[in-house]
Amino acid sequence: MKILSGAARDALGICAAATLLAGCGGASQAQMGLPEVTQRNAPLVIRHPDEQGSWMSPQAQHEDLLYVSNISNDSITVYGLLGHKMLGKLEVDDPYGVCSDNSGNLWVVSGNNILEYAHAGTKPIKTLHDPKGDPYDCAVDPTTGNLAVTNWNGKGEYYQGNVAIYAHATGEAKLYGGTGVWFFYGCTYDDQGNLFTDGWDWYLGGNLGLAELHKGGSSFKAISMIPSITPSFVGSIQWDGKYLAISNWGTVFEYGVSGSYARVKGYTLLSYHPIGLFWIPRSEPQGKMIIASQVIGGHSMLHHWNYPAGGNPTFTVTDGLDGPYSVTLSKVVK
Repeated sequence: MKILSGAARDALGICAAATLLAGCGGASQAQMGLPEVTQRNAPLVIRHPDEQGSWMSPQAQHEDLLYVSNISNDSITVYGLLGHKMLGKLEVDDPYGVCSDNSGNLWVVSGNNILEYAHAGTKPIKTLHDPKGDPYDCAVDPTTGNLAVTNWNGKGEYYQGNVAIYAHATGEAKLYGGTGVWFFYGCTYDDQGNLFTDGWDWYLGGNLGLAELHKGGSSFKAISMIPSITPSFVGSIQWDGKYLAISNWGTVFEYGVSGSYARVKGYTLLSYHPIGLFWIPRSEPQGKMIIASQVIGGHSMLHHWNYPAGGNPTFTVTDGLDGPYSVTLSKVVK
């Protein structure tokens, strides 16, 4: 299992300093000033005879699926998007970031490997390797199919990280660094194929940093955040179809990017926090949503919120989860 080390990765990469770890790791809902969990419409579970290994219900092939990485038991649990029923489970060593592509295929950061699964598949159909990095998150370019994987650091604990990009999600990666971020965490592509990443700007005050790799560019360029996010917790980042959504504890800020500046256009308050690597589906018939796990305090829950309304979750899933961290939506391609 992946070992988190150093202040840079305290509290599963969410808390920004070791002094905060004592305050958020193991805290109860009441201690954190949060309401008790109310689970709505608890989903039925479709069990498979071979529960000890990877399994998938036949129903999963015909549904849009939510994949959730569980770092406490080396698994990916799978749920139907609409019914929220548990439809499968994948046994995966050391799973962290998950993402999906236009074909509905799933990508999983697994140690120093990046595994590809077909929609509703139970065995990897491709394995890519990241031998020199410390990978955490991934994203697929909707315009090219290129796969980006963030590396928290490079050769050692305090070396600058990078982003490994696999052209057409195959072969060996090309590594990209640059300014704005020292330890790379989350990543996302916009609709034009520009890649954004956030993380710690360690040597410039330890603030949350933001950087962009323009499509066809050779290095990341720093983006100044107006206002900056303080106190700086390392948060997830997603393109919501118009703005960059960046999480910070229990708030998701929407930033509009213009040139080398990103200005806040709005924010979403979430009733449960902190959240892990979240996912915002670009377009759904039932409206926009944000889907995220609760990662600290001993709670294993996946929440759905209306976006950008936020507030209380519209649905909470607990079945099968054990240390949920990252989530992605895999669409059925018809």
